[in-house]
Amino acid sequence: MPTDGKLGSEPYSRREALKGLSAMSGLAILAGCSQNGDGGSDGGTDGGSDGGSGDGSGGGSDGGSGDGSGSGSTPQTVDTPLRWAAARSGDPLTEHETNPFSPKNYDETIRLIYARLGGQSLTTGQWMNLDEVNLSEGHPSEIDEENNEQRITIKDGVHWHRGTEIVDPVTAEDFKVSEELARRMTPQANRAENPLVVGWEVEGDNNKTLVRKLNPDGWNANLATGLWRVQIDQYRDGWYAGKLQEIKDATTVDARSSIRTEIQERSETLADDPLLSGPWMLKNVNQNKATFERNPEHWSAGKANFNNFELVRLGGGGNSGYQGLASDRIDIEQGGLPSAVSNAPQNVTEVSSAPGASFGWTFVINYGGDKVDPWFHADHDNGVVPARAGKLRQAIAHVISESDIIQNQLGSRAASAISPWKKQTLIGTPAAADRFPDVVSKLETTSGQNTDVATKRMESVGLTKENGKWVKPNGEQLSLTIQSYASNRAMFETIKEDLNSFGIAVEHSTPESSVVFSELSEGSFGAAQVWTSADGPYEGEVEVRFSPSAWYDSRRVIDYEIPPEIGDYEGEASETFNAGEAWKQLATQSVEENDKVLPKIIWTFAYHMPNIILFPYPNQTMVNTRHFEWPQPMPEKASNGVATATDEHHPVWGATENWRQLRRGIPSITGKPN
Repeated sequence: MPTDGKLGSEPYSRREALKGLSAMSGLAILAGCSQNGDGGSDGGTDGGSDGGSGDGSGGGSDGGSGDGSGSGSTPQTVDTPLRWAAARSGDPLTEHETNPFSPKNYDETIRLIYARLGGQSLTTGQWMNLDEVNLSEGHPSEIDEENNEQRITIKDGVHWHRGTEIVDPVTAEDFKVSEELARRMTPQANRAENPLVVGWEVEGDNNKTLVRKLNPDGWNANLATGLWRVQIDQYRDGWYAGKLQEIKDATTVDARSSIRTEIQERSETLADDPLLSGPWMLKNVNQNKATFERNPEHWSAGKANFNNFELVRLGGGGNSGYQGLASDRIDIEQGGLPSAVSNAPQNVTEVSSAPGASFGWTFVINYGGDKVDPWFHADHDNGVVPARAGKLRQAIAHVISESDIIQNQLGSRAASAISPWKKQTLIGTPAAADRFPDVVSKLETTSGQNTDVATKRMESVGLTKENGKWVKPNGEQLSLTIQSYASNRAMFETIKEDLNSFGIAVEHSTPESSVVFSELSEGSFGAAQVWTSADGPYEGEVEVRFSPSAWYDSRRVIDYEIPPEIGDYEGEASETFNAGEAWKQLATQSVEENDKVLPKIIWTFAYHMPNIILFPYPNQTMVNTRHFEWPQPMPEKASNGVATATDEHHPVWGATENWRQLRRGIPSITGKPN
């Protein structure tokens, strides 16, 4: 693969070891998604001085007028590249890590470059997307309930490739290595006690079918247990496969830990001629642009109206995505028009729909560590989360003004779209509401500030307000430290102002992304913003929310103090409920048995709220219409599934995230002729 990026006059090739950062398998979730909303600066540098492609070539403009009127627009063909802004677009493309275990990798980039298999429901056998066989039939795998096995066959037309050269077909052995290494990168002591998959075997002469051995104590065919999206990112004869064998052969904990660190610190970037398995071949990369072309032998070839796409480096500022669209440097950007824009250029169109209630921004407060006031802590010595910890989080939920956050972070249009939506203090889950309406109706909801309720909760735990400050019995003011990404500065400055005005001392910092990654992965944060599902207990999110030390650590079993009566927020917390044990039972009990325990889980979740849902992420997308025609309407709810033949919406809106649109081989991204 040609690499045309340079630092000064020297060829650029990055193989530096990463120092001092630890990674966890869940870091992709913790990393979040950097947004190009209107909450930041004016966009900063855009990576190019000529208003063109940003790579110094000036090739991004089609000769049209700068006002976006479309004059001089070039018609779209299959060779017209679809362009979009790279994740955390301020960083050079040459530094985007392809090592899936690196704490510095960009999850959105990783998702584009490796073969992926979609999540599956064991009850329906339906996978959501991508590189398994029989996609059109919706049954690419077989579940053998009697023997607790699942068979997955990889499609033909999925290959390993380096640059634009095909190296090898992707096989079930690659799949096995990828899954087993991902499992073994977590020390045994920290793994789930009852994992869904407990072993792997390659089956058949063609080396295309992987047999997953299912744990009979880890799943129940009566439940919609998911085998979630996975990716094939390890070549069976590659360096990482060798390290997997070393981990398996190691005889001491220290030896295995050393190998894991070596894997995490291995630096491989888009500039290093990486071996990839996705549908897109990496043609070339420089600091400002990475150019990909579709693998002509991939199963999706010929099924989309674009054969090339470009990741473009814009600036790191809040409006850089909009500026990239207006200047015809990119074609699509997730997010809405900046609030300061009253008349967008003709080539920029905003399409939006109701917010997705199942996914959004949440505010997590740690249950331990020196960056959060001890009054928020769990009682680790006795294995109990006291009621005080829950009441303080309830108070904060009532102090925070969601409408102000949305207004300041996403702009007035998003605020207008989301303002009618009310959320439970903890959960915004249609699933819970549908299954247990009587339970959910008793839970508190917030649609704005309610400092009266917040004041009652603060007083109930022994805090007093003196001179406008909430103080503990020893006279110290209750305090909180927040770390956030720079792209979310406006959101957390708003939260800081709300809490400071209420009398809680809050400090807010925006360290480098790598520092935020490290603090989240190590559980060394005070409070932070994360992306997570808001679907609540029945959808499985209770596993990551019930945690005594850090929000993502679901392996701990701990008791939560709660009032016995559901919805009695003012009552005495005279009961303890072991939410961790209850959660474990959900995977193996019948639906009827779960219906007995789920109300108590929902109530415990609502009372203690390790995650405070700020708002669901609205389905907003901006598109540049100069080269591609974007079909309407956008669906009211975006999902992780591929749009089906019976879907009333165009397949381009199968999901709002750009990487999903690219990965899925969209059948028709435009109404214009090829």
